[in-house]
Amino acid sequence: MTAFDGPPMWAVVRPPTEDLKDYQVTHLDARREIDVDLALRQHEAYTQALRDAGLEVTVLDPLPNYPDATFVEDSAVLLSEGVLLTRSIRAGRRAEQADIVKHLPDRLKVTLPDDLYLDGGDVLRIGKKVLIGMSDRTGPEAVSWLGQMLLEWAYQVVGVPLRSASHLKSAVTAVRPDLLVADTTVIPSVSLTGAVGIRTRFMSVADERPGANVLPIGMTGPALVSAAAPVTRSRLEAEKIDVISLDISEFEKAGGGMTRLSLIW
Repeated sequence: MTAFDGPPMWAVVRPPTEDLKDYQVTHLDARREIDVDLALRQHEAYTQALRDAGLEVTVLDPLPNYPDATFVEDSAVLLSEGVLLTRSIRAGRRAEQADIVKHLPDRLKVTLPDDLYLDGGDVLRIGKKVLIGMSDRTGPEAVSWLGQMLLEWAYQVVGVPLRSASHLKSAVTAVRPDLLVADTTVIPSVSLTGAVGIRTRFMSVADERPGANVLPIGMTGPALVSAAAPVTRSRLEAEKIDVISLDISEFEKAGGGMTRLSLIW
């Protein structure tokens, strides 16, 4: 997730381990076999792309016995005013957060109450609006609590029901402040329009689902797009957006995408 309003400067990533093969099955039809050696090469290419985009990248140590630890986005939500430390509904994932926190921005840290659960991949900030996907990982109680808490920072929180995605940002991401890419089979465009307003444009990628998860390096920099989404790439290039296409097939098998592999600010 890209945070703050200026050009991003830093990123945190974590390489996968052999345990990635035991990823959590959610909305996917069945577990798919993962080539971990290929995943490691893909992660190295992803990390290099972040560096090539001008970011200083901190590479955390791999975390054995935690299959989803490479998906660092889930551990925190980064805003200009502070850092929200999330809490996974899966107790086994909570240890992933410990060594991430010390590398995050030196800003106010806010932690969810003990009885609430939220994954960072369910949170999409668009200006002063914060969309939160309501799923089996992020419940309406967390949305309500965040709505009250973020009022102090002048954010408007909008809950977005999900049909069949692991996280909100598996189905929609903001490439520019006025341009979203979205899988409208998961989130109907009418729901998005109601959430973000009629001035925002939507690029539907329903026929190319990996294209819904795009990682912009800031709101004026290049955008990282899955190699499995060539049509999305072409359409973004037609918008005069510099696109970097990366193969992350092994992470996509586990329900991951471009944004889930890093925290950026």
